[in-house]
Amino acid sequence: MAEATSVMDETLYFQAKSKIKSIFKLQNLIECQEKALKCLIMDLWSPSICLVISPLSSLMQDQVMYLNSVGIKAAFIGDDQTDEEIKWNVETGYYQLVYGSPEAFLASSRWRKMLTGDVYRDIVCLVAVDEAHCIQHWGYAVKKGEQAFRKWFSRINEMRSLLKKIPILALTATATLATKNKIVRALEMDTCEVINQSPNRKNIAYSVQAVTGGAHQTFGPIIKELREKTVSFERIIIYCQTIKICSHIYGVFKEEMGEDMYVSTGDITSGMVEMYHSRIDELNRDNIVKDFSIPNGHIRLLIATIAYGMGINCQGVKSIVHYGPSRNVEAYLQESGRAGRDSSDMCKAVILYSNVMLKYCDEPMTEYARN
Repeated sequence: MAEATSVMDETLYFQAKSKIKSIFKLQNLIECQEKALKCLIMDLWSPSICLVISPLSSLMQDQVMYLNSVGIKAAFIGDDQTDEEIKWNVETGYYQLVYGSPEAFLASSRWRKMLTGDVYRDIVCLVAVDEAHCIQHWGYAVKKGEQAFRKWFSRINEMRSLLKKIPILALTATATLATKNKIVRALEMDTCEVINQSPNRKNIAYSVQAVTGGAHQTFGPIIKELREKTVSFERIIIYCQTIKICSHIYGVFKEEMGEDMYVSTGDITSGMVEMYHSRIDELNRDNIVKDFSIPNGHIRLLIATIAYGMGINCQGVKSIVHYGPSRNVEAYLQESGRAGRDSSDMCKAVILYSNVMLKYCDEPMTEYARN
């Protein structure tokens, strides 16, 4: 049995290696990449568990659904997990990948106790921290005397004392050098391999423009083009700094377009322009996310705050407009990176700003906008 499994591992390894080289157009993998791939293949065929720390329930649920669809046993834990059978199966070590937030793994007595039990102490092979920049941005207070937004992100290193010595993998697509160093310290990764890739997207043209007029004047050309092209209009996301500004911009489009804002006259569910922020109801949010996951959905322009963020699958987006810069460079890279995900076609990312809008930004973002 061991010999047959070894052959299967080796075959799968070469297949996976070939596919990775093809996708990323690599001549070969470097040594650390080959080691990581071999470990992953071995874990898939051996009785082991990988714990994945993720910031958002919706992100976890999407990934778990996909993994189960391709035959990998995965589940998530947390307040949104209400299925007692799944919870019991998690505790008995049935799943290969178990997703959870830092709060789920560390603040819940049930799951914290599970980590110290015989099952998990013996067969957990890896702790992977997805969207690791959240450690820096959410785990620590912004100002002295304030509380951290989600303090358990700064305490993920406690899992080292709960489990046997295991490797930790931290993943993020948007982290400055300072953030990377903070992640390494917070996770106590004293000796670690750092693999960097430039966040620069070659299919996105970046630009910055100062605005002097009001929203009606600023977005007039977009409104005109959307009215003319309707569902053939190339998708745009307009990011706003606050919910108030987001609502105002949506109101401008609604006022200017009237019934032309809908694919079918009188059908409010066929809007070509929608608004997305933390205060809209869950049903509307789900409908927007679902429509934006297909390139030919009826929503052609989305006006959003940062709530339309991590892990959301958006298709067919050709332009990102920031009506006011993001709060920092990392957030800007993540938000602007929603353009051109499903195509190599050239896309645009434009920052529109006035001096008053810079009060929401940190110093590097302000400097970028001005220069």
